[in-house]
Amino acid sequence: MTTNHTGGYDARLANALALQLELGIHIGSPVLPSITFAPIVDLDLPKLEGLARTVAEDARDCLVSIYDDETAIAPAWHILLYRQSTHVLAAKVVPAAQNQSKPVILMHQDRANQFVIDQRGILQVQPIEPATKRPRAHQRAAERIAATAQVLGPMLCAEASPSGDTASDDTCSSAAAA
Repeated sequence: MTTNHTGGYDARLANALALQLELGIHIGSPVLPSITFAPIVDLDLPKLEGLARTVAEDARDCLVSIYDDETAIAPAWHILLYRQSTHVLAAKVVPAAQNQSKPVILMHQDRANQFVIDQRGILQVQPIEPATKRPRAHQRAAERIAATAQVLGPMLCAEASPSGDTASDDTCSSAAAA
Protein backbone atom coordinates (compact mmCIF):
# COMPACT_ATOMS: atom_id res chain seq x y z
CA MET A 1 0.00 0.00 0.00
CA THR A 2 1.29 3.43 -0.89
CA THR A 3 1.30 5.85 1.99
CA ASN A 4 0.18 9.37 1.25
CA HIS A 5 2.65 11.90 2.55
CA THR A 6 1.88 15.56 2.88
CA GLY A 7 4.81 17.73 3.83
CA GLY A 8 6.85 14.70 4.92
CA TYR A 9 4.36 13.02 7.23
CA ASP A 10 1.76 10.36 6.66
CA ALA A 11 -1.55 12.25 6.44
CA ARG A 12 -3.54 9.09 7.13
CA LEU A 13 -1.60 8.41 10.32
CA ALA A 14 -2.24 12.01 11.40
CA ASN A 15 -5.94 11.53 10.64
CA ALA A 16 -6.12 8.24 12.59
CA LEU A 17 -4.36 9.75 15.60
CA ALA A 18 -6.58 12.84 15.42
CA LEU A 19 -9.70 10.66 15.38
CA GLN A 20 -8.34 8.71 18.36
CA LEU A 21 -7.72 11.90 20.33
CA GLU A 22 -11.08 13.44 19.42
CA LEU A 23 -12.84 10.25 20.57
CA GLY A 24 -11.19 10.79 23.96
CA ILE A 25 -8.46 8.14 23.77
CA HIS A 26 -5.13 9.57 24.86
CA ILE A 27 -2.09 8.61 22.80
CA GLY A 28 0.54 6.87 24.91
CA SER A 29 -1.88 6.27 27.77
CA PRO A 30 -0.94 3.44 30.14
CA VAL A 31 -4.48 2.13 29.65
CA LEU A 32 -4.69 0.10 26.46
CA PRO A 33 -7.89 1.08 24.65
CA SER A 34 -10.19 -1.68 23.49
CA ILE A 35 -10.34 -0.16 20.02
CA THR A 36 -7.81 0.01 17.19
CA PHE A 37 -7.76 2.13 14.05
CA ALA A 38 -7.11 1.02 10.48
CA PRO A 39 -6.93 3.16 7.35
CA ILE A 40 -7.71 1.24 4.17
CA VAL A 41 -8.31 1.82 0.46
CA ASP A 42 -10.85 -0.17 -1.53
CA LEU A 43 -12.51 -2.19 1.20
CA ASP A 44 -13.71 -5.54 -0.14
CA LEU A 45 -15.12 -8.70 1.41
CA PRO A 46 -11.78 -10.54 1.91
CA LYS A 47 -10.26 -7.49 3.62
CA LEU A 48 -13.37 -7.07 5.77
CA GLU A 49 -13.31 -10.76 6.77
CA GLY A 50 -9.62 -10.51 7.66
CA LEU A 51 -10.22 -7.45 9.81
CA ALA A 52 -13.19 -9.11 11.52
CA ARG A 53 -11.08 -12.19 12.25
CA THR A 54 -8.38 -9.98 13.79
CA VAL A 55 -10.99 -8.18 15.92
CA ALA A 56 -12.25 -11.52 17.25
CA GLU A 57 -8.76 -12.94 17.87
CA ASP A 58 -7.32 -9.80 19.48
CA ALA A 59 -10.50 -9.01 21.46
CA ARG A 60 -10.25 -5.36 20.34
CA ASP A 61 -12.84 -3.49 18.28
CA CYS A 62 -11.62 -1.68 15.15
CA LEU A 63 -12.62 1.60 13.54
CA VAL A 64 -11.78 1.35 9.85
CA SER A 65 -11.37 4.56 7.85
CA ILE A 66 -12.02 3.91 4.17
CA TYR A 67 -10.28 6.13 1.62
CA ASP A 68 -11.54 6.54 -1.95
CA ASP A 69 -8.10 6.10 -3.50
CA GLU A 70 -4.37 6.23 -2.83
CA THR A 71 -4.25 10.03 -3.08
CA ALA A 72 -7.04 10.80 -0.60
CA ILE A 73 -5.91 12.29 2.70
CA ALA A 74 -9.33 12.26 4.41
CA PRO A 75 -11.53 9.17 4.69
CA ALA A 76 -14.70 8.93 2.63
CA TRP A 77 -16.46 6.91 5.33
CA HIS A 78 -15.93 4.75 8.42
CA ILE A 79 -16.97 1.27 9.43
CA LEU A 80 -16.83 0.01 12.99
CA LEU A 81 -16.14 -3.67 13.65
CA TYR A 82 -17.25 -4.45 17.17
CA ARG A 83 -17.37 -7.62 19.20
CA GLN A 84 -20.43 -9.42 20.44
CA SER A 85 -20.34 -12.55 22.59
CA THR A 86 -20.11 -14.97 19.65
CA HIS A 87 -19.44 -12.84 16.58
CA VAL A 88 -18.23 -9.51 15.19
CA LEU A 89 -20.69 -6.96 13.82
CA ALA A 90 -19.94 -4.28 11.23
CA ALA A 91 -21.63 -0.89 11.32
CA LYS A 92 -21.17 2.11 9.08
CA VAL A 93 -20.64 5.07 11.41
CA VAL A 94 -20.37 8.83 11.16
CA PRO A 95 -18.29 10.87 13.64
CA ALA A 96 -20.36 13.48 15.46
CA ALA A 97 -19.51 16.20 17.98
CA GLN A 98 -22.44 17.50 19.97
CA ASN A 99 -20.39 20.51 21.05
CA GLN A 100 -16.77 21.65 21.25
CA SER A 101 -16.15 20.38 24.77
CA LYS A 102 -17.46 16.80 24.52
CA PRO A 103 -15.49 13.99 22.88
CA VAL A 104 -16.50 12.94 19.38
CA ILE A 105 -18.90 10.01 19.25
CA LEU A 106 -19.81 7.64 16.43
CA MET A 107 -23.35 7.64 15.09
CA HIS A 108 -24.57 4.32 13.70
CA GLN A 109 -25.92 4.71 10.17
CA ASP A 110 -29.32 3.43 11.34
CA ARG A 111 -29.51 6.58 13.53
CA ALA A 112 -30.82 4.50 16.45
CA ASN A 113 -27.53 4.00 18.33
CA GLN A 114 -24.31 5.80 19.03
CA PHE A 115 -20.94 4.50 20.11
CA VAL A 116 -18.88 6.24 22.78
CA ILE A 117 -15.52 5.50 24.34
CA ASP A 118 -15.79 5.42 28.12
CA GLN A 119 -13.11 6.53 30.61
CA ARG A 120 -11.56 3.07 30.53
CA GLY A 121 -11.11 3.17 26.76
CA ILE A 122 -13.95 0.70 26.16
CA LEU A 123 -16.47 1.08 23.36
CA GLN A 124 -20.03 1.43 24.61
CA VAL A 125 -23.27 1.28 22.59
CA GLN A 126 -25.98 3.72 23.68
CA PRO A 127 -29.35 4.86 22.39
CA ILE A 128 -28.76 7.87 20.16
CA GLU A 129 -29.12 11.38 21.52
CA PRO A 130 -31.02 13.79 19.25
CA ALA A 131 -28.04 16.17 18.97
CA THR A 132 -25.97 13.37 17.44
CA LYS A 133 -28.26 13.21 14.41
CA ARG A 134 -27.83 16.85 13.45
CA PRO A 135 -25.76 17.54 10.31
CA ARG A 136 -23.96 20.31 12.20
CA ALA A 137 -22.68 17.70 14.69
CA HIS A 138 -21.17 15.72 11.81
CA GLN A 139 -19.59 18.83 10.29
CA ARG A 140 -18.23 19.91 13.69
CA ALA A 141 -16.61 16.49 14.17
CA ALA A 142 -15.04 16.59 10.69
CA GLU A 143 -13.65 20.07 11.38
CA ARG A 144 -12.23 19.05 14.76
CA ILE A 145 -10.61 15.90 13.38
CA ALA A 146 -9.09 17.82 10.44
CA ALA A 147 -7.77 20.58 12.72
CA THR A 148 -6.22 18.07 15.13
CA ALA A 149 -4.65 16.15 12.21
CA GLN A 150 -3.14 19.39 10.93
CA VAL A 151 -1.59 20.08 14.35
CA LEU A 152 -0.25 16.52 14.62
CA GLY A 153 1.36 16.57 11.16
CA PRO A 154 4.47 18.55 12.08
CA MET A 155 4.91 16.48 15.25
CA LEU A 156 4.83 13.28 13.20
CA CYS A 157 7.26 14.87 10.80
CA ALA A 158 9.65 15.73 13.65
CA GLU A 159 9.55 12.11 14.82
CA ALA A 160 10.23 10.88 11.27
CA SER A 161 13.12 13.29 10.70
CA PRO A 162 16.50 11.62 11.39
CA SER A 163 17.82 14.83 12.93
CA GLY A 164 14.59 15.70 14.73
CA ASP A 165 14.90 19.12 13.11
CA THR A 166 12.01 19.62 10.69
CA ALA A 167 13.47 22.83 9.28
CA SER A 168 16.59 21.07 7.95
CA ASP A 169 14.66 18.13 6.51
CA ASP A 170 13.39 18.98 3.00
CA THR A 171 10.51 16.50 3.25
CA CYS A 172 9.24 18.16 6.41
CA SER A 173 9.88 21.83 5.69
CA SER A 174 6.38 22.48 4.40
CA ALA A 175 4.84 20.75 7.42
CA ALA A 176 6.99 22.78 9.80
CA ALA A 177 5.95 25.99 8.05
CA ALA A 178 2.23 25.18 8.39
